[in-house]
Amino acid sequence: RYFNVRALAEEGPHNYAMSLPYTKRLVAQDAVNQSAAIVLTNAGHARDLGVHRKHWIFLESAAQGVDHFLSQRTNPARSEAMARVLSKTMGHAGISTLDLDLIDIYSCFPCAVTAACNVLDLPTDGSQILTVTGGLPYFGGPGNNYSLHALAEMAVRLRGDPRRALVSANGGMLSKHAAALLTSEADCASKVDWQSADSFSVDCSDIPFKPYAKNPQTGHIVTYTVVTRQGKPDLGLVIADSSSGERFLSSSTEHATTAAMRAQNPIGKSIKVHLQENRQVFSFTGS
Repeated sequence: RYFNVRALAEEGPHNYAMSLPYTKRLVAQDAVNQSAAIVLTNAGHARDLGVHRKHWIFLESAAQGVDHFLSQRTNPARSEAMARVLSKTMGHAGISTLDLDLIDIYSCFPCAVTAACNVLDLPTDGSQILTVTGGLPYFGGPGNNYSLHALAEMAVRLRGDPRRALVSANGGMLSKHAAALLTSEADCASKVDWQSADSFSVDCSDIPFKPYAKNPQTGHIVTYTVVTRQGKPDLGLVIADSSSGERFLSSSTEHATTAAMRAQNPIGKSIKVHLQENRQVFSFTGS
């Protein structure tokens, strides 16, 4: 089923609000059971098994790395680990995004796609196809190893066609990242030493992060969302910095607060915090 832009953007009975700014049709659908498999071997064994050469797909490059918690990143809108993983994947092959023929970017939420596009310098205006499955909101299966499905689909599309394909994956809140570059061209077969973990593991230990504040009293909002809950008050969530620059999380179910968050972007606004049933609850200070 296809939806136009208005049907995707506008709230309604079949496209209800979930977590600001996202509605149901913009986020991954996990109520889907599915499976996929890929067989990996070397060229010699494939030849011995009688696999026709035109069916061979090479893993040209790959990388993986782990970022800090979203709440501790200097800029929550960006994952430095994602940037390093994608850079290493492309760097191993010595190519740029202009050399990519097929792309599948992990699409649990739109922000995951735009974050990867910003790193890869890809357009986000719909002028370039960024998935071969239709994406997680429509293909489904974030709990069913979605990226393996993307790799399997890439293998089908690459067979007999000299092209390159990039598949990216992430887990958590843009926390765990991986990427793989596939090709059907023998001349592009990987020269990476796959027996060495250093060949594909990305060191992210030096990425700066913000320590947590122990008992925050005041702060200002760095980023936020409002979660719509059926039969319960909306839940306002913020990531904030204390006056000393430490990071903390806080929430509110007060209607006036969540309504204000929906009405106007509160990033940068000052808040005060108090403990309520072991939760850090915030309210606006008016400044």
